[in-house]
Amino acid sequence: MRLLIITFIFYASIISFAQENGGLDVLVSNFCKTTDKHNSLEAYHPHIKLSLEQEIEFAIASLDRLLDNPKKFSLDYQFKMSKIHVFLDSVDPDRIPLKFVPTLFKALKIGSAMLTGDVIIIDLLDRIVGDNPGYTMQYLAENNFNNTERLTFIKKWEEAFEHNKEHILKKRYYKNKYYGKKVAN
Repeated sequence: MRLLIITFIFYASIISFAQENGGLDVLVSNFCKTTDKHNSLEAYHPHIKLSLEQEIEFAIASLDRLLDNPKKFSLDYQFKMSKIHVFLDSVDPDRIPLKFVPTLFKALKIGSAMLTGDVIIIDLLDRIVGDNPGYTMQYLAENNFNNTERLTFIKKWEEAFEHNKEHILKKRYYKNKYYGKKVAN
């Protein structure tokens, strides 16, 4: 009985660890440092159950940290990025807070070693922001990540996001109010 209580307290402290502000930073740091390969993003923190909002924050924070030091030709880097991209592809875009959209634009500017990663980011931004200024697969197919025309389209898209931020929030508010859909701010 005593062992059961000690085990319960131990796991309760681990679960509450993720809910603290610093806990997520530690998880992100451990994810970026590890060389382990798991099937999903959730498998990188098996003893800590995160809510969907925390999982989104974990994925975007990990993406941001990995983009600070991109290693496109490292297999570990590509594997981690692919797990983040797969997770982001499965998330409803209305559940991603707008404060994380600049990180998605950063990912698009830097580009991915794999075409599918950029496709997922473009699709996600198109569903969150809309108003795609003509950024198409043509720019990805050319594989020229320094293309000034491509970067100009991304810059226009960022400006459209800043201009339409209030409209996006209103649209999310109405989806929540009239359709009962869970949305993020």
